[in-house]
Formats: sequence, structure tokens, C-alpha cells
Amino acid sequence: MMALRAAIVGLGLLVLWQAVVWLGDLPHYILPGPLRVGEALVTRHALILSNAWPTLLEIVLGLLLGSLLGAASALAMAHVRLLRRWLLPVLVVSQAIPVFAIAPLLVL
Repeated sequence: MMALRAAIVGLGLLVLWQAVVWLGDLPHYILPGPLRVGEALVTRHALILSNAWPTLLEIVLGLLLGSLLGAASALAMAHVRLLRRWLLPVLVVSQAIPVFAIAPLLVL
């Protein structure tokens, strides 16, 4: 029953996505519809697969590096009081900024 519900919700989201593309008359380079994405998956599967491995490697390495740096900085702040006094406010402020507010800077 859960799988059927998930399939119906997924299909509904795909239909909604395609409807937004058609009704919004958006350029394909801004928001391609699911039909166009599916077509690209079929016609350019070799190119997508050749780029999927480096991307997956970058994701895994980024996750590992971020986790290690986060754990190391947390341990350092837990044991060095002066470090905590200087870094904690900076870290709190950095987490309070929404990602979409700095998205243009990340793109550059």
C-alpha cells in the first residue's frame, strides 16, 4: 500500500511539473519538463554515465571532508575554550543565512 501511494504521489508530481512547463511556457534551458529529461536520459545515456562517476566521487569526497572538518572543529571547540569563544558566533551566524540568499555567490 505504501509503495502504491508513493508511486501515485511521484506520478502526480511529474504531471504537475510537466503542467507547469506547458502552462508557464518556460524556455527548456530554464525548466525542462520531465518528458525532455527522460528523452535526454535515453538519447545521451553514455554522456550522462561518463559524467556520473566523477560527480559521485566529488559528492562522496565532499561529504567525507565536510564530516571530518565538522567533527574536528567540534572537538577542537569542545576542548579549547578560547577557540569556542571566537568560532561559535561565526558558525551560528553562518548557519542563520539561508542558502538561497547566498546562492548567487556560490554559483560564481
